[in-house]
Amino acid sequence: PGAVCMIPVTADGRLLFVTQYRHAARKRLLELPAGTLEPGEEPFAAAARELQEEVGYRPTNLEPIGGLFVAPGYTTEYIHLFVCTGLEESALPGDDDEDIEVVSMTLDEATAAIASGDICDAKSIIGILRYARR
Repeated sequence: PGAVCMIPVTADGRLLFVTQYRHAARKRLLELPAGTLEPGEEPFAAAARELQEEVGYRPTNLEPIGGLFVAPGYTTEYIHLFVCTGLEESALPGDDDEDIEVVSMTLDEATAAIASGDICDAKSIIGILRYARR
């Protein structure tokens, strides 16, 4: 059904990330929050819902900044990227199988984490670099 990936930006300009165990990678990854679209759900609605589920904030502003095909050689999945600002505390229950911790970083810390390999998933790298270049 596709997915969304959010770049949540706090009032003081910090970016919010999540860490969670990824079975395919066999380790915890530091990532931008993201999630799958529900059947019939619009990307804007999914981004607001997923942000509340994963980091406990509702964005008052969602700015689309493009997206990406995950692996167009074998799947049609497309991830929509959104910058989320005007964050207000508003948590929704997350998925039962998620063990998520929220991490805050400056943009410089995030780009350094890409360079060091601490952030190593494609959606997060692309989202951070698109945010930095806008």
